[in-house]
Amino acid sequence: PCEVRGIDRDGPLMQLANERAHQLGWTGLTFERGTIDDAPVPTMPHIVIALHACDTATDDVLARTVTWGSPLVLVAPCCQHDIQRQMQLSAAPTDYASMVRKGLLKERLGDVLTDSFRCDVLGLLGYQCEVIEFISLEHTAKNLMIRARQTDHAPSPSQVQQYISLRDQWHVTPYLERALKTELRPILHSPASG
Repeated sequence: PCEVRGIDRDGPLMQLANERAHQLGWTGLTFERGTIDDAPVPTMPHIVIALHACDTATDDVLARTVTWGSPLVLVAPCCQHDIQRQMQLSAAPTDYASMVRKGLLKERLGDVLTDSFRCDVLGLLGYQCEVIEFISLEHTAKNLMIRARQTDHAPSPSQVQQYISLRDQWHVTPYLERALKTELRPILHSPASG
């Protein structure tokens, strides 16, 4: 037996989904209007899933996963604009100057950086991450999925330093780092991290 809860900002869609679940006789499946931040969750979810959560909504899901202590999360990110906006405000590292002059390449590089930072932050907080394709490109161009499993392994000093170095090279602060600043503070500001 399991309980599945769908949460989305689209109230009419959630109402329609509840009606459909009721028509099909599916118990334990509910949908509610809201955000991941304000959703009341009485027990820790064992699996958290977010499909095509736009921009920082993916980070909100990942942050909630960490604060809940959920052992498994699957997210398919979409529309990664936060890092792209920050990239507009500062010069790129010299080795990447030609890439960021080309709009589409800069956008895709921003997507890759965003998802790399997400995996790194989760890794610093004891999750093992994999990045996989979860569906054929014929169905969607956004077929990247981050799959993270809680291991509770402490990060190595080199992991911490690599994250800080990449972040500082690009002069950005990932949204997920800001969302989990309390959890990351002892890791990023420890004597071993420099």
